Amino acid sequence: MSGLGERLRRAREAQGLDLEALQERTKIQKRYLAYMEAGEWDKLPGAFYARAFVRRVAEALGLEAEALLQEHADELPPVDEAPPAVPLRRSEPVPRRPVFGPWVARLLMAVFLFFVLLIIYRFLSEAGRPPLGGAAPDGQPEPKVESRLPSDENAASSGAGGPADRGAPAGGAGSGAGSGGAGGPGGNGPASVEAPPATGLPPTGGPGVSSEGGGEKPSAPVLEFQEEVGKTSRYVLRAPAFDAVVAAARGDVWVEVRAGGKDGRVVFTGTLKGGKEQPIDAGSATRLYFFLGRTQNADLRFGETTLSLAGKPDAYRVDVTLVPPGTEAGGTP
Repeated sequence: MSGLGERLRRAREAQGLDLEALQERTKIQKRYLAYMEAGEWDKLPGAFYARAFVRRVAEALGLEAEALLQEHADELPPVDEAPPAVPLRRSEPVPRRPVFGPWVARLLMAVFLFFVLLIIYRFLSEAGRPPLGGAAPDGQPEPKVESRLPSDENAASSGAGGPADRGAPAGGAGSGAGSGGAGGPGGNGPASVEAPPATGLPPTGGPGVSSEGGGEKPSAPVLEFQEEVGKTSRYVLRAPAFDAVVAAARGDVWVEVRAGGKDGRVVFTGTLKGGKEQPIDAGSATRLYFFLGRTQNADLRFGETTLSLAGKPDAYRVDVTLVPPGTEAGGTP
């Protein structure tokens, strides 16, 4: 055993340390500490490591490291050259896997396109929807009703409600029509049509149902669907005259009604609050054109016949042509 190794062993034992405790303190493997105490310096990694290990153990045990190295320099292997350089191994960069796969990018793109299309759809819907603030699309104030009631003279000449007409037999329909009676096609004012209680279906009875007084009762109005083109539905109303009502049955409704067709005179325009109704005075017109906003909230009533628009788009139009009984849709009897 060398003198240097013996001194290191005695210093360790004097402090009550074993090799494992000294290994924990110096971070030098226990087998190298045993080689040092046994003087087997050639079993250490090299001369440089031998001196470095002696210096670290001496400092851990409270000894003068430099004095020990100078005193026992002949025991340690000579240092001829620097310790062999340990080649550094270049670490190759590990390719990072993307956190999100390509499907996430596709999903985000699909969501983006969906919102773009939704915004375009909402913009187009708002552009085609009539305002609900009470003003018509052309800025007309809300609501204005143009009322055209028949004069007393016309009412007298029409014979509406006259006892002669009420008591006329069924065979005298020709004279009633010639004098402009309420039941004939020449009536000017809105006719009051007596019909069975409303059932939502067209009446099954034919014209000329007799009343209790033995006279002739006018037929109930019949609404016949013709066609739907785009956002416009066309109907034929078989009745002596218009008896039209717009009802806001399921919420607010904006409505404009024109007599004579799409470009005819305005007889009503405005917003109906939910639950409200508006009678339409068509005068002597044989055609009514309805412009509607929030259409799904609206019902149109013609006498006892109700036309529900619950499933229609927000902005919608209804074109109704009046055809008196006994007259074809083209206007010929």
